[in-house]
Parts: sequence; C-alpha cells; structure tokens
Amino acid sequence: MSHIFTIALDAMGGDNAPACVVEGADIALRRYDNVRFIFFGDQVKIESLFKLYPAVIPVSQIVHTDILVAPHDKPSVALRRGKESSMRL
Repeated sequence: MSHIFTIALDAMGGDNAPACVVEGADIALRRYDNVRFIFFGDQVKIESLFKLYPAVIPVSQIVHTDILVAPHDKPSVALRRGKESSMRL
C-alpha cells in the first residue's frame, strides 16, 4: 500500500505566486497520485486558480492568512514578526 504524502505550500511565496504554486501542485499530482496539499495564503486568490487545475481541488486544503512576507523582507525578521504569515504557517 502506498503512503500518502502531505505537502505544505507557501502559496504566496515566489515570483508569480500563487499561480506558479498551484500549477506546480497540479504537475506533482499528475506525477504522483499519493500526494495531498495544504496551501497557506490568500484563500480567494488560491481558490480562483483551482478552476484552471480542478484535479487539485479534492486533494487540497487552504489555510487562509492575510499576512504576507514581502520579497525584500529578511527571512529571519519575517519569521519573527509574521507569526501568522503564509511563510511561517
């Protein structure tokens, strides 16, 4: 029996986020049928992308957060101050 792997994703991190993150989850799901995803970030933005990648919906959970880490923020400072950020969660 295959193990289920749950992958936590900072959906708001990186260039072209969250689009590239949701697309990446779709690619992973096509390659591995035993993955599940927890997306951390702006729920409305993430859900709006699910219409492009419907296979991701049944294997995903979204944890909404309003706090985002800016690209110029140092990771150590962002983690200390942004306790409810998508990066920290």
